[in-house]
Amino acid sequence: MIASSLVLMFQTEQSYRINPKFLNQIQYCEDNGIPVAVVIGEDEISKNIVKIRNVATKAEVQLALVNFVRFAI
Repeated sequence: MIASSLVLMFQTEQSYRINPKFLNQIQYCEDNGIPVAVVIGEDEISKNIVKIRNVATKAEVQLALVNFVRFAI
């Protein structure tokens, strides 16, 4: 649901690897000019949050998952 909402609103990239490495994903963003990453990993799911990361500055903002879904829809 979250990913499909984002695809409709933004140009998106998703990792389809079984065990993706976070730093490799951030490096991919840097190499391909992707300015913002939405981080939804196991830790974020367990805490019901998402992290929005500025790839260039590495600044992160946490949002409650419910608030993010409201924003994305």
